[in-house]
Amino acid sequence: MLANDTRLGYIANFQRAIDHSRGDSVFFSDQDDVWLPNKVATLDIAMRTGRCVASDAIVVDESLRTLHRSYFEWRGTRSFSRLAIYLKPPIVGATVACHRDYLETLLPLPAGIPHDFWLTFNAACDGALAVIHTPLILYRRHTSAFSVSGTARRRGMKTAATERVRLIGAMLRHRLIQRPQTLS
Repeated sequence: MLANDTRLGYIANFQRAIDHSRGDSVFFSDQDDVWLPNKVATLDIAMRTGRCVASDAIVVDESLRTLHRSYFEWRGTRSFSRLAIYLKPPIVGATVACHRDYLETLLPLPAGIPHDFWLTFNAACDGALAVIHTPLILYRRHTSAFSVSGTARRRGMKTAATERVRLIGAMLRHRLIQRPQTLS
């Protein structure tokens, strides 16, 4: 278990976890979500064709009572194109798994951009994203949750716009400076 002496924030915490992970595949998780029994096997199979994979989730409350049987359905997700992901990120980070070699091309995680948004948007741009439409986790939402996903709360337009400007800036820096060979 990794413990921090000081608060890092969730993006730096995920970066630190990635830095300490081992193996050819990295599965993301939040501490309070519940993985369903077939999650690892299903994502492993999907990673034969996709370098980054994600699944749907069942949205539950603190007591694991179902709030929404499908996160994708609840969000009105119809597409996982790069434009759809950019406009309204439809993927919960705790459903994501990546091949380590692909994940390392996207590091370090940029500050100010949620890791799941960064990973899935890049994967969609690279043609590397595979999506499983079956829920593979119970995505627990607390009434006091920091994240708005899975809740009735909405993000402010200024926050969403700032995040997207940061995303485009980080993508340009990353692809022009760190990964220029990926541009086609």
